[in-house]
Amino acid sequence: VYYRDFDQSDIIVMATPIWWGIQSSLCQQLMERIGAYDDEYIRTGKSPLYNKVFGCVITASNDGFQHIQGLFYAFASNLGMTVPPEAHVTWGTVVGGKDTPSDNPETENMVKNASRNLFLWAKAIKGLQLGSRALKIKPGRVGLDSNDKLTGSK
Repeated sequence: VYYRDFDQSDIIVMATPIWWGIQSSLCQQLMERIGAYDDEYIRTGKSPLYNKVFGCVITASNDGFQHIQGLFYAFASNLGMTVPPEAHVTWGTVVGGKDTPSDNPETENMVKNASRNLFLWAKAIKGLQLGSRALKIKPGRVGLDSNDKLTGSK
């Protein structure tokens, strides 16, 4: 099931609360179960996830969300996904006396930024066929010509 969902999606977003300083066991299980993508990347030097962008939602900013965000981003990047800037949403610290994320202007701004960046990067990658172009070039043989076009050995 995971592979079909990943294959059919342009944007992958993992969401988790922080429990005792770590991500949920369901997120950990997902990362472990899609290891075949990593196996394919190791075997061929090419990842079927090059065409995907990645973001995350972490529901506790005051518990060290940066640690979980870093784990998720390393996971995504190592499997070939692109992580745009500001591709995360987190909350937990109450701003202005508001108790819920939907009443928190800081969280609302993060949702807007993450949504915008995830959609823009996904559109750019798909429109320019960056993932497909990268998959055609042999690993370790990449450069740019004088017109800033990708070059590589055939």
